[in-house]
Amino acid sequence: MTIDLANSDPRCAQIRAILFAQPASGKPIASLWAACSTQQREVLVCLAEHGEMEQVALEHCLGVSGVELRGRHSGLARIAKRINVAYPLRSSAGRRESRRFSLDSSVADEILKLAAKPTKGRRTP
Repeated sequence: MTIDLANSDPRCAQIRAILFAQPASGKPIASLWAACSTQQREVLVCLAEHGEMEQVALEHCLGVSGVELRGRHSGLARIAKRINVAYPLRSSAGRRESRRFSLDSSVADEILKLAAKPTKGRRTP
């Protein structure tokens, strides 16, 4: 059987990780969590705790501006790409006032478990 997927398909990274035994293949969210800074983890935890949120509400929850939030999102995206993990955040298209962000429920559950574990001295700004 052959299945053709576009390189932009998020499943491609997962398939490559499994086929080529890359470190993120076993626990992709845990690998992403370990590579994230405190600020990037805050985004993940806020979405995991609250479910789907409008961008303005997410900014308020984190205490950041729209520009700072974009920086955190782009940082998460770069890390996910670097370690070959599918980007976990989902967003609806639209303007800032109507844009909504969310995580899959399984990802949210895993993030909450990771957030509850004590950190091992990792200090990030």
